[in-house]
Amino acid sequence: MRLLFVGALSLAALASSSAHASKLLVSGDANSEADLAGYKLYCDVDTGAPYTGDFAKEGPSPIDVPLGTLADKTHPSLTLTVPTCSTVFVAATAYNTSAV
Repeated sequence: MRLLFVGALSLAALASSSAHASKLLVSGDANSEADLAGYKLYCDVDTGAPYTGDFAKEGPSPIDVPLGTLADKTHPSLTLTVPTCSTVFVAATAYNTSAV
């Protein structure tokens, strides 16, 4: 697997879609390896590693994002539903067809 991104994102300034949840768009540069099968998105709210977050719509971390589910494979992205006014810690990896 190839580590693509690690970071913390503060949602306090983002517009809320409801009183208890915000939408967070996580996107990045595409992995250019020929045998790319998808991405794993590791996330947690307020605690960071070990990235064991569980978001209602998207499910528990890691969130599997197969290449075939992406609308634009050249600019991969996923929208997460997260608690409003939270700090979200995110890490992403790419995996290839031999890891499936």
